[in-house]
Amino acid sequence: MKPIALVVDDEPHICELLSITLERMDIATRTCFDVTGAKEALAEQPFDLCLTDMRLPDGDGLELVDWIQREVPGTPVAVITAHGSVEAAVRALKLGAFDFVSKPLDLNDLRKLVSAALKLRGTMPPVRGSRAPSGRSQAGWKRRETRPRRSRSKAAPPRGSAAATGSVAATSSTATRSRSAPWPGR
Repeated sequence: MKPIALVVDDEPHICELLSITLERMDIATRTCFDVTGAKEALAEQPFDLCLTDMRLPDGDGLELVDWIQREVPGTPVAVITAHGSVEAAVRALKLGAFDFVSKPLDLNDLRKLVSAALKLRGTMPPVRGSRAPSGRSQAGWKRRETRPRRSRSKAAPPRGSAAATGSVAATSSTATRSRSAPWPGR
């Protein structure tokens, strides 16, 4: 079945641009121009993704993000705004938005954002504040699942690399010498 996205913006041409872009990605869209309309749409049917502006005529997108986390958990929400600040981005992410993007939109970035959101759709925990499978809180579970994994290869270094040829490079021990200590060879 074709995924469906809810687009919430008070500017009709932005809604149209987002809808056209999503339709070309084979994603159906429904548009709303305010928080009230978005809440009604979300109550009527499930969405695979929500893209919302931050400033809307009857409220703000952050209020909608919070509402979605409580009422329709598991629906990825991205906040798209021309009025972005670091504080607003941090608040949006703390409320549960999976991304915060400034206008003007780069369509390639939008496509990547949407693809990431659709991948999240199936992996997001169902209820905010519930217990994750291991007994950790949901916030801890989410943080652990999204943390980048580091692996250390036990394979030999590639031929010709500094490690394989014995070349000397600056290391953290040389980079952290005090300013008064002389560098080797000086």
